[in-house]
Amino acid sequence: DIDFFFNVSFFRSNEVEWMNSLLPVASEQFEIFFENERVSILPTSQESTMKMQESEESVEIWIRKKDDRFMTRTAVIDKATGALTSFRTNSGKDILIGNQGLKPNFTRASTDNDRGGIDRIKGLMPKWVAFQMALIENVFQVFSYSYIYQWRRVGLDPASPPNIKCTNMEITVYDKHVSVLTNCSVTSASDGKIIMMHGSSYTFSNDGSVQIQSTTVPTQLLSPLPSLPRIGVAMCLHQSLRNIKYLGRGPYENYPDRKEGMPIGIWKTSPRLMGYDYIVPSENGNRSDCSWVSMTDSSGDGVIIVGHQKATEATDDSILDFGFSALLHSQQELHSATHTNELEDRLESKDPIFLNVDLFSQGIGGDVGWLPCCHKEYVLKNKFYSGSISISPIEGDDDHASFARRKIRSQLTSQLHNYRSTYER
Repeated sequence: DIDFFFNVSFFRSNEVEWMNSLLPVASEQFEIFFENERVSILPTSQESTMKMQESEESVEIWIRKKDDRFMTRTAVIDKATGALTSFRTNSGKDILIGNQGLKPNFTRASTDNDRGGIDRIKGLMPKWVAFQMALIENVFQVFSYSYIYQWRRVGLDPASPPNIKCTNMEITVYDKHVSVLTNCSVTSASDGKIIMMHGSSYTFSNDGSVQIQSTTVPTQLLSPLPSLPRIGVAMCLHQSLRNIKYLGRGPYENYPDRKEGMPIGIWKTSPRLMGYDYIVPSENGNRSDCSWVSMTDSSGDGVIIVGHQKATEATDDSILDFGFSALLHSQQELHSATHTNELEDRLESKDPIFLNVDLFSQGIGGDVGWLPCCHKEYVLKNKFYSGSISISPIEGDDDHASFARRKIRSQLTSQLHNYRSTYER
């Protein structure tokens, strides 16, 4: 099966002073779905061999390809956190730098709308007025606290993200792939309370790719929240992977509730172009409804991330879209800065790239800026979240769109529903 998009645009027949006739007056995009299109399948490498090597600290995946004399370590999982800490391209370049690796991500740099609430209003008032407001609030409970205030109280502070600890790991070695199943507790950095349970299933194939299926279950401590900020993964990438190509909404930043003006297409960008320098730094640069994204260096060596499946207890579907941003500053840096002059000026190809991949994310909101008001269809209030992506090495002569389509159809038998059932039980 495959999607096509039919684009319709309307233009003025004559030019006026206030508008160029080449600019569309209105536009719309229609999705056309075709069934049973013949698409070749990516075969598993018949001439590659792989092995798993385990130590007290980590699990290593080694592969020897057809023309290689020795085996090469292609991936590493840290036993303490369950995070993927190393992943190599076909040329041997490790895309992950720093000591964090690819890890679950549940926070975001707060936006102006995230900060809007009675706590912010009281902070701008004289103390005696704020005191009176507090009395009214305690009696009538008519005021709403900001999203960021509520997130901080339960341990979802972007300045001090929750800690991830792997509590159990199961490893299974097959002929042409290795499966690593991790169960992790997510604890508040401030008080150590468990706020989520998170599990990941890594399936490494002998072609050098890995499919990551994850399930996140919030605990009762998070039930009072109006919404979670996001459910996804974050990683720090090698600085050379600056050439970004993706199938999704573009060309400018967009979010679940801010995307209708951005058509779906295949777009090219870079970390410098993806971000937006808001005067007060915040979450920015996201691209929504993405099927795949590739990140490569000047020679075309790099990786491609493909969305496969996601579900909640409210929806059980095969939506293949995700959101992502690739910026030159981390979420912690963006959240902590109060002005752009507090952010270090960084350069592409010299400084690392901070990549966020969101399977689920809250909308931006903004009907008013002084109260939390994200519409209910764009908040995250489900009992669990499951999703699956794959990361594959690519080379300069690969057609990224064709590779992604074949990868979707050649993925290993999904364990998503069975894995989710273990948490339901």
